Amino acid sequence: MFTASLAEAAVATRSNNPGAVPEPEDDRDWSPLAQDIAIVAWPSFLVAATATMLFFAFIDPLALRDATFPSWNIGRQAGYAIGFFFFWAVAAGASGVTLYLRETTRRRRRPGNDPRP
Repeated sequence: MFTASLAEAAVATRSNNPGAVPEPEDDRDWSPLAQDIAIVAWPSFLVAATATMLFFAFIDPLALRDATFPSWNIGRQAGYAIGFFFFWAVAAGASGVTLYLRETTRRRRRPGNDPRP
């Protein structure tokens, strides 16, 4: 494909030009914990943003406040923020459960770890 030919050309250019400055290797790999946090945080953030837009397109935060906690002095923007963080927490919980299930399935499928009798 086109990208393969570009990669081959870059390798050929580097090998034919001994005076070229070598490209630094990317040794900034993420730790497993950082990967797990990103696996949970990023999709849940996107879901929360979408859920917030859809929910508040139909429901006014001030009307929701008046129906639930009328004594609280919460403005419209605070209502949006509270709603966003609520949706983010729910989506992060769902993503966290998915991550947990994936990890436990991986552990059970390792060689020598056969759960069947």
